[in-house]
Amino acid sequence: MATKLVVTLEGLVLSNLKEIVSSRSIDEVILVGSPSSFNSLSDFSSITKAKTDIASAKSGSTLKVAFANNSSATLNASFYDYLAENNISFFVDSDLSSLSSSCFL
Repeated sequence: MATKLVVTLEGLVLSNLKEIVSSRSIDEVILVGSPSSFNSLSDFSSITKAKTDIASAKSGSTLKVAFANNSSATLNASFYDYLAENNISFFVDSDLSSLSSSCFL
């Protein structure tokens, strides 16, 4: 079973994200936010840095995106294009069964 870390957009500023992923052997970091929060982003540098830190902390670790309280939403073109260009996919687990051994920050 993969170990996951769930963070919010605000949680991306954690200066020790890389160390957490490495020391806890995190396999997947799930970035959770509302569609409006994602759509209001104009600077994706914190997400890019987090993705790079996660990948360098543990080989094979990935970053995925999930909506906080929505099963579907409309994303603006700039955020959608950013996800596509950076191979960031969506976390889909409607009953949250895969989060049984996760760290929540």
